[in-house]
Amino acid sequence: MSLIQVFNDRLKDAMKRKDDRELSVLRMVKTRFQLKLTEKEHTGELGDEVALEVIGSYVKQMIKALPDFEKAGERGKDKADQIRYEIEYLGQFLPKKLDEAQTRELLRARIAELGIVRVEDVGKLMGSLMKSHRDQLDSAMTKKIATELLTGASA
Repeated sequence: MSLIQVFNDRLKDAMKRKDDRELSVLRMVKTRFQLKLTEKEHTGELGDEVALEVIGSYVKQMIKALPDFEKAGERGKDKADQIRYEIEYLGQFLPKKLDEAQTRELLRARIAELGIVRVEDVGKLMGSLMKSHRDQLDSAMTKKIATELLTGASA
């Protein structure tokens, strides 16, 4: 079953159960799916790969927005709670990211494979890794660890 169909089914179910929190996140993502379909560059159906990109992009936006609502104290509490719920809810659809230890191990292997020893080559290392492991890696954490490993390697 396609991801779009899963969202449609869950939306219908949430409507029947009158679950406003779930309805809110499902409607927002469905709206973003529709917007993606209307983009000039997009042709044809909305496949699972594109749907995952849309969901991932939305989750990133919510993660960035969360601190602002948390800083607002009581005024932003309800919205912050909803954002946390949305991030958690949508996380079930996204590929699982590697943790720090797994990322470090992958980086060590790729550094050895490519023979990289200079911190200046972190871009080459990142490019190589992101081509093959984009969905599995947190790019900020990966770059931080890569820089750390290469700084230690060249010292």
